[in-house]
Amino acid sequence: NKLDIKEPVVVGHSLGGHIAMELIIKYDMKGLFLVGAPPLKKPINSEECFHENVILDMLSSEESLEDKENLIATAFCSNESFLPQVKKDVLRTDSEFRKHFMESFEKGKYSNEKALVENTSIPVFHGVGRYDNIAVLEYIKEMDFKHEVSQHYFYRAGHSPQIEYTKQFNKRLDKFAYKVFKGIRVKYVPKVKK
Repeated sequence: NKLDIKEPVVVGHSLGGHIAMELIIKYDMKGLFLVGAPPLKKPINSEECFHENVILDMLSSEESLEDKENLIATAFCSNESFLPQVKKDVLRTDSEFRKHFMESFEKGKYSNEKALVENTSIPVFHGVGRYDNIAVLEYIKEMDFKHEVSQHYFYRAGHSPQIEYTKQFNKRLDKFAYKVFKGIRVKYVPKVKK
């Protein structure tokens, strides 16, 4: 708002993707670029969207993460060279945020993201790392979109392709943004390699 930006392409990864989906009903955007963020139903359908892992424990716990940072970092990133930085980021997670995060979902303080994304008229990109052990690939592939949609699988990445394979991620984002701003059809649904 301060920059007076009109109709941006909004990019969101993981929890940032869920925040970006909430913006569909609040802002005029040109496109939505989601990574590792399966759209939630209401009531919450976490068993369909997410693999069981330590992330939910982390988000619902007010305890120190000192003994869990390695496990959590591995869940967020499959490329070992980035694990030291991800561990530092994990340890910086605000315990106040974690205290209120799960509580807000339990109270239903979120939109039906699946309905928002399936019914929006704007182009949406769904990116998921092939080795993502947080977001469930199959759930996103089975969604019923009523608009132009682009799905992409980052074949060598886990949950965080933007740091694991930056060139591939940036190339895909650039291509999506270019097509969205030029008004070119953006449908792209590749087959997942076995």
